Amino acid sequence: MVPLSILIIDDSPEDRTSYRRFLRGNPIYDFSFTEAGTLSDGIAACRDVAFDGVLLDNFLPDGEGVSFFEKLPCGADGCPFFTIMLTGQGSETIAAQALSGGATDYLPKRVVDADTLAQAIHSAHERFELRRKVEREQQEKDRVIQELRIALDEVKRLSGLLPICAHCKSVRKDDGYWQQVEGYFSEHVGTQFSHGICPDCLKEHYDMELNGDGVPKSSDR
Repeated sequence: MVPLSILIIDDSPEDRTSYRRFLRGNPIYDFSFTEAGTLSDGIAACRDVAFDGVLLDNFLPDGEGVSFFEKLPCGADGCPFFTIMLTGQGSETIAAQALSGGATDYLPKRVVDADTLAQAIHSAHERFELRRKVEREQQEKDRVIQELRIALDEVKRLSGLLPICAHCKSVRKDDGYWQQVEGYFSEHVGTQFSHGICPDCLKEHYDMELNGDGVPKSSDR
């Protein structure tokens, strides 16, 4: 069974009891419940606990349920839980306000029973999880695109003219500092270097030459 924590925000103790009873023994979800009788208590609970979903009454002693989303900072991606608005005075206007305000679904209390409530929660939870999956995939896509852009910028920069010292062969970086060519390419391209001595330098600086097997030999000079 899937654990699902639900916050019930409703000023009617009878309605809160009914919702718990309707969902008791659900074959899919293992529900745990937290209750709040006012809008302010519900908002405070959301700030303290990470709930999976909220059952929200629209008419509360200290405000309308539609203001829940304005008073609870949810961020640019919305609230981190699904919300089902419940009201005893159902109307298309209230339903539109609830859904545009941030609710995942809307139910008039007169139609709420064990089947409709369980189905509404199941549907809201699946839609919410699908939305979060799409958001995560988009974030990963944006991350990869950003990395590719950075890599492309590096390739473009390295494919152009590179300021290099004519004497020591250090490379001048964008910040004006000079860096050894090995370190520069290792930092920007990831290339690792191994060092040796070419035949010309071997002869000039060490007075040695390579024989046919590539092994240094003493010069005849």
